[in-house]
Amino acid sequence: MRENTELFSKDFSLIVIGQIISLMGNAVLRFTLPLYLLDTTGSSTLFGGILAIAIIPTILLSPFGGMIADRVNKRNIMIILDLLTAIIMIAFGITLSGSPSVLTISIVLILLSVIQSFYQPTVQASIPVLLSEDNILKGNAIVNQINGLSNLLGPILAGFLYGFLGFMSIVIFSGISFFISAVIEIFINIPFIPQKKESNIFKVVAHDFKLSKNFIINDKPIIFKIILIIAAFNLFLTAMITVGLPAIIKGKLGLSNQLYALSQSMLMIGTLIGGILVGLLSKKIHANKSGILFLTTTLALLPIGGTLVLNLNPILSYVIIVCSTVFIMVVGTMFNIMIMVFIQKETPLHIMSKVVAFISTISMSALPLGQLMYGYLFDVMIDKAYLIIFVVVFVSMFITIASRRVTNKIIIS
Repeated sequence: MRENTELFSKDFSLIVIGQIISLMGNAVLRFTLPLYLLDTTGSSTLFGGILAIAIIPTILLSPFGGMIADRVNKRNIMIILDLLTAIIMIAFGITLSGSPSVLTISIVLILLSVIQSFYQPTVQASIPVLLSEDNILKGNAIVNQINGLSNLLGPILAGFLYGFLGFMSIVIFSGISFFISAVIEIFINIPFIPQKKESNIFKVVAHDFKLSKNFIINDKPIIFKIILIIAAFNLFLTAMITVGLPAIIKGKLGLSNQLYALSQSMLMIGTLIGGILVGLLSKKIHANKSGILFLTTTLALLPIGGTLVLNLNPILSYVIIVCSTVFIMVVGTMFNIMIMVFIQKETPLHIMSKVVAFISTISMSALPLGQLMYGYLFDVMIDKAYLIIFVVVFVSMFITIASRRVTNKIIIS
């Protein structure tokens, strides 16, 4: 960890700029490809299934991404992965003729997921290397806000490009974004100390896996318990929102793609607000009160279920649903940032990448299962979607109460 107390140093500023450009291209793709499938097939089951399949590589490969990030210069990893993504976009554009098939879109989403499994642990592990301890919380908040900003503007930009210039414009824009990001990353200097090389890659993997597992389960068991709590919320709450929101807006309410795109942008406003609040309240936040955050997130689902029960006007229902989910994003973002800071402060730098990746794998492993489950449920129960919402409220309340002893022990200051 650096002793430099400056937050926006040259290297961290370049990472921020590179992230803005790269994540914007990524957001445009991630919004357009699944939406195209939902539009052309009308199947929530297929929509949820594709989302689940696309995220599995990230879950399985993130630990390997962390291991590589601890052994290879982090700057070089980011450069190579952005260039590789740009090449994939070129290949996708060359093979594209007319409307893309379900298989083609699935392959591209899977490849993006594979790359993300190596890219994200590298970025996250770079923050404590470049910033002083006092700036880690603010640095994480900034990176989180960048992600939120890209996901805010991405759907709007994607809707414009897709609607006026066609699908190919999405591919071209994304490819250019990844290439520019790679060029910017060339000028970043991230301190790197080479570790001892092992001759057998399987021994390396086994050693790093065991090291991460022992640290999380034996040395810091509270981290393992936190991971299980996050996994439970991903299974029941996060998966429901990612699959249920488009199913309700487009299937139940019968609203347009433009309003759906606006809802996605509004969700990202919630992410931005959450990141800003963490930055502004960094000295006053008490992570051991996160049980309250869980509770308020759960209660925010009630207006969504209520508006579906009352069968209100579609536009009024839309406004209520969007406001509720934006609030959920604000609170969820605040909790995620606090948890990441807690983990970064508890983890030694030399194993930071692999531990972060290991945590991501476990906590996200439940998400694909939830997406498959909700895809099917919203297909067969779209007229009674409120029942799904109320069951999620009940389950989330139970998880919140059961996890209070763990969340009360989280200290970040």
